[in-house]
Amino acid sequence: MARKNHYRERGTGSIYKKGNRFYLKIRINEKAKSYILRDKNDLPVTTRIEAEKAAALLRPVLRAEQKEEIALYIADAKKLRKQAAITVDEVWKSFLKQSNMSEIAQKTLSSYGSVIKLFLEWLQKKHPGIIRPNQISTDIALEYFNDLWATNVSCETYNSYRKSLCVVFKHVLDAAGMEENPFQQVPRKTVNTETRKNFTSEQVQAIFDGFRTGFFYTSEQEGLGPGRKRVRKLVTQEYHPLHKDEMFVLLNLCSWTGCRGQDGCLMKWENVDMEHHRITYVPQKTARKTAYRSVTLPIHPNLLDALRKAQAWRSGNLPGEDYIIPNVAHRYLRNPSGIQKDVMKMIRCATGLETTGKKRSEHRVRNPNLYSLHSFRHTFVSFCANAGVPLDVVASIVGHGSTAMTRHYAHISDEAKNKAIGALPLLKAEEEKGSDPVRETLLHKLSGLPTKELEKLTQHLEVLST
Repeated sequence: MARKNHYRERGTGSIYKKGNRFYLKIRINEKAKSYILRDKNDLPVTTRIEAEKAAALLRPVLRAEQKEEIALYIADAKKLRKQAAITVDEVWKSFLKQSNMSEIAQKTLSSYGSVIKLFLEWLQKKHPGIIRPNQISTDIALEYFNDLWATNVSCETYNSYRKSLCVVFKHVLDAAGMEENPFQQVPRKTVNTETRKNFTSEQVQAIFDGFRTGFFYTSEQEGLGPGRKRVRKLVTQEYHPLHKDEMFVLLNLCSWTGCRGQDGCLMKWENVDMEHHRITYVPQKTARKTAYRSVTLPIHPNLLDALRKAQAWRSGNLPGEDYIIPNVAHRYLRNPSGIQKDVMKMIRCATGLETTGKKRSEHRVRNPNLYSLHSFRHTFVSFCANAGVPLDVVASIVGHGSTAMTRHYAHISDEAKNKAIGALPLLKAEEEKGSDPVRETLLHKLSGLPTKELEKLTQHLEVLST
């Protein structure tokens, strides 16, 4: 059977596919260039047939013989493209249409959407004449972030807004007819983070003792005194945390595995091997970055006892669920800050520690947390580091990608540092053994004498010795 040859018109370039996009590769003035192929609505084509049609639309450019003609055609094309670009109100919808949106977590998408909404509200108020994204300049982007900074947002919030807008506009550059991302030129703010503090072993013991003896605190209350006069007096009261028994298990999970609060609250029985005393879970915060790498470690005896007690309320799960602490898990999904407040209250009652510090800058909405549920993770890492456990081992236990983050968590005690320095050998130079200060001074003086004087001195000493 005769082979059928397919020929393309000379000078029309070649079509190739990269990822989910089709491109046309051509040579202009001996230089190879590639162009993404789009349909009449300026959307990337998705099939080979559509790619052939889109390539045919570019033939006037490919056939142009003069550089000036090509430049003129491209200029006209850009002008038409800008006129056909999406409006600012369509930016978010265009972003969601991108093919890789499934790779972004729903929580992150929700955050991006909130930031875009706030920016568009500001844009409508400050620059109502802007209709299309390609009208947003770097100066406008800087103006927005200057106004945002004036509201005393924290550095973390400022950088988070910047990142969100950079990501969104990066993905809609083509659809918006934009030459560059205006938010890319906005400088980041330097973040001075407040790290959580760790507990001592005595403080950890006091917190767990509170579940047995109670969590008590003293508050000032107003009452009636002699002569029915109003007086203020100190009253000792007991604090009752919500789902106390399950909170006991939660603190054991965080203390003896080093897991984050989210992982502890949502831990399931499928993660626990009671027979072999092992627990395996995937840290949710870093799951996507680590390709869902799991963490496996032996169960600490204290945690094992707590898990045995927790089996009693396993039936409290809803159909299809298997949480170790079901009531805490449901509360975390509804109101995670409520659990954090309860933990901080228990810490204050049991240890007397101030759980919050003072704001170091006006660009911070709330006072920083010094002790919280996350402090149990810091404490776990610190206990391991002070016990001499290698940092790479600790990093694998708590799910850190590198030991650099583990060092941030490892609050090395002064006692451990003193032991480390004391374990170093004390070396002495050979000359220092049995050194004589008088002898050293004499040798120094003799080294500075001329050769002839040294010979005379030697001869004189020989005469004296005889």
